[in-house]
Amino acid sequence: MKKWDKIIIGVLLLISFLPYLLFKVFLLGDFNGTYAYITVEGKPYMEIPLTGQVTSKEYTIKSSIGTNVLVVGNESIRVEEADCPDHLCEEFGAKSQVGDVIVCLPHQVYIEIKGTNHNNEIDGRIY
Repeated sequence: MKKWDKIIIGVLLLISFLPYLLFKVFLLGDFNGTYAYITVEGKPYMEIPLTGQVTSKEYTIKSSIGTNVLVVGNESIRVEEADCPDHLCEEFGAKSQVGDVIVCLPHQVYIEIKGTNHNNEIDGRIY
C-alpha cells in the first residue's frame, strides 16, 4: 500500500461517519432527556426541555383564541392559568413522564411530553 492509498482510505472512512454525525448533532443534538412538545391550533409552537429544569420558569402562549400561562420547574410542566371558560387544562397538574399530555380544547393547545424513557417499569396508571 502506498501513502496516498492510506490517505484515501482514511478520508473515505471519515466521510462514511459524516451522515451519523450530522444526524446526531443537528437533528437530535446532545439532548438525552424529556421535553414538552407544544402545538397550538394544530401547528408546532415550541419545545421546552424538562430534564435539568429545576427552577420555575413561565411561558405565555398567546394565540388568536386565547392565552395560556405554562410553568416549567422540577422537571415538569403545568398550566398555571388559562382564560378559557372551563379551566380544565389547569386541573391536569404537573406532567413529567414520557407520553403524558395536557390539552386545552378551547384554545387548541396540546402539550405532550416526549423524549427518551429509560424507565421500563409499569407506572400504575389505569387506562
